Amino acid sequence: MKPRIMVVCIMALAGYAGARAAEGTSVVIGMEYNPLAKLSYQNGSDQEYEIVDNISWEPGVYYNFTTGFRTGAFFQYYRKNTNPTGTTELRLSSWGIGILTDYGYEMTESGRTLLVAGMEAGYGEFTDKNDFSNRTGGALWVAGLGGIRYYFTPGFCMELDYRIKWDQYDLPGTPSKSYDFSGSTLRLSLGYSIFSSHKEDKD
Repeated sequence: MKPRIMVVCIMALAGYAGARAAEGTSVVIGMEYNPLAKLSYQNGSDQEYEIVDNISWEPGVYYNFTTGFRTGAFFQYYRKNTNPTGTTELRLSSWGIGILTDYGYEMTESGRTLLVAGMEAGYGEFTDKNDFSNRTGGALWVAGLGGIRYYFTPGFCMELDYRIKWDQYDLPGTPSKSYDFSGSTLRLSLGYSIFSSHKEDKD
């Protein structure tokens, strides 16, 4: 009896997971991995250092349209302590607000797997603290992205994106500093629909 119940449950879950993506509002929690950022000292200095393994958290709210487009806003938060010069520890942090628009192309009949492409833009403020100074600078960023979105159910999905990003913060002072986070990044996110309607399978 138990094996029969298990088979029925698995078939039911498989049929539900085959349903298409939900339309409506969803909340997303994402993590961006930036393998390398560059710290440059200005004012005639040629010093440049690398800051590795940078991680930002990106919660957001998005709306999924029936056409396959998705748009919304997200908050970005970054924090890291590092000592690239070997003398003074830097306590780095930043926050930002961005907007994103992408399009998901259904790669399968079930609609579970989508090929995603999109653009995003935002504004952020970056802070560099150490034992001697506390400096903050703001900047705009833009990024293009492509990736895969997979729906476990119509309301729950996982997405992996590859992004090309332009993001640099110039901090005044003596010496002036430039933090360049531009380049290739990866974002892994989970999304859950809070207000939605479900599209049913065609078959």
